Amino acid sequence: MNLQEKIEDGQRINYEEALSLYEMDFFELGKLADTLRQKKHGKKTYFNINRHINPTNICADTCKFCAYAANRKNPNPYTMSHDEIMEIVKNVDANGAKEVHIVSAHNPDTGIDWYLDIFKRIKHEYPEMHIKALTAAEVDFLARYYNKSYDEIIDLMIENGVDSMPGGGAEIFDEKVRDYICKGKVTSDQWMEIHQKWHERGKKI
Repeated sequence: MNLQEKIEDGQRINYEEALSLYEMDFFELGKLADTLRQKKHGKKTYFNINRHINPTNICADTCKFCAYAANRKNPNPYTMSHDEIMEIVKNVDANGAKEVHIVSAHNPDTGIDWYLDIFKRIKHEYPEMHIKALTAAEVDFLARYYNKSYDEIIDLMIENGVDSMPGGGAEIFDEKVRDYICKGKVTSDQWMEIHQKWHERGKKI
């Protein structure tokens, strides 16, 4: 059975087969994915309505490519209050959103409870709202800044209502390039370690 037949049959692929997908022509990969989608779901397409919330742009890091964090190129620092965040959540819930996607800068002034309390409040007031929050880069920053392990930060996220973790903070995994564009930020190995720990708890991205 070749790789395409194996995928279409719903069988798990091995490491070498996964690498071959990476090398596959992009359009061929798309056709293969669409064939599998149609086999599973017919003509149905699924999507969710979400809202990105960026609570603060004050950041301890200085990535060369960043146009978001407050710095000389963006001299307008802000940190939202929990009430401001909850007003956004209230509005998007009223408009049918099923998910809030909360990511922001590495703010050294907010405190870890500032993040956890807003997750807890959202989940308490909107228990059906899916919370996707904190990139691996943010997890790494919080762990370093507050002298906690990755496991401790991840467990606190889950305990306070975070349902899934976004994939942000990856950028480029070549460490030489990464050191140039975002020196001091989470390394590629650390990023992978954090996501592995997240998956080990049965959580998704």
